[in-house]
Amino acid sequence: MAADKHLVDTGPLVALIDASDRDHAWSKKTLGRLPCPLITCEAVLSEVLFLLRKDAAAPQKITVLFERGLLVCHPIMDAQPAGVLALMQTYRDVPMSLADASLVKISEQIANSTIVTLDSDFLIYRRHRNKAVATLMPR
Repeated sequence: MAADKHLVDTGPLVALIDASDRDHAWSKKTLGRLPCPLITCEAVLSEVLFLLRKDAAAPQKITVLFERGLLVCHPIMDAQPAGVLALMQTYRDVPMSLADASLVKISEQIANSTIVTLDSDFLIYRRHRNKAVATLMPR
């Protein structure tokens, strides 16, 4: 069954914006063919902008994605801060970032969603304690 909604992690957004990134072509092709809006969260945006801090145009490029309705932000920390932080505690040995925990928690809230990522840690994480996280990744 195809995913109804796609949650976007840091890696594909960085690669989309940075043409020199090794995953740029995959990210551009993959994100370009998915139904919009793509969903992300504030923690992912923080990571993206930090990683692209040397690209003065990066904030504007992200802004354009929002203005065109291609990307929306899901406010998970407003609704489920304890749940997000509990996931980080559960996976502290991985370790799990705030962005990853936020996306896993969002995937629990949005039925039939898939996380678009470059991060193989999502193969370890579980939704609702025991269900695999649906992912779309290049390798």
